[in-house]
Amino acid sequence: MGGQRPVVHAEQLRGQAIYVSTGPGLPGPHDTLSDRPIHGQVDTLANQVIAGDVIEAATNGCTHNLANRLGGS
Repeated sequence: MGGQRPVVHAEQLRGQAIYVSTGPGLPGPHDTLSDRPIHGQVDTLANQVIAGDVIEAATNGCTHNLANRLGGS
């Protein structure tokens, strides 16, 4: 299976003890100009929020698709 397409191979995962987690893709407490890694840099914050949160939202959707395919919540 290789782990690349778990939703496609969900039947092989059924009954296995697995833990899959992701964030919702919404800005969090560290998505602020005052957060230490941001150092007040607007472009750094914009990159973190736009790129990071979009990727997180997409993986959140994939995580929910997998849970639904396996019959979980």
